[in-house]
Amino acid sequence: MRSVLVIMLLGVVSVVWACRHDVRPEQTVINNTDSLLCYYQGGPLQDFCPEIQPHGRVTFAAECRGGEQQLAIVLTAGLGGPEIYNAAASCNEWIRSGGRIIVEESDNELAVEDSLPDVTPAP
Repeated sequence: MRSVLVIMLLGVVSVVWACRHDVRPEQTVINNTDSLLCYYQGGPLQDFCPEIQPHGRVTFAAECRGGEQQLAIVLTAGLGGPEIYNAAASCNEWIRSGGRIIVEESDNELAVEDSLPDVTPAP
């Protein structure tokens, strides 16, 4: 009976420990364009993409195992379209920055701004 209780207690402790180290930073993509966008964690896929509709806003929760894990976010102009955004930061940095990505259209070109701090200082 004691061994069953010890095993159950170890199981509960393991789940609590794992959940404590599981980080879910959010990225909110604001698409202020007439283009359909695709969102990827890590890199573009060829068969499927979570979509951001024209003039839409979508919040994605990324999966991270620990706050210092690097998380790359990629946006493309539609499925199989050109890459318009590619940024990597630690999961903690995505959380601290608020994870906001804004896509605008100017002169038929897509421009992207994010809330991540600049990695290189301005001259």
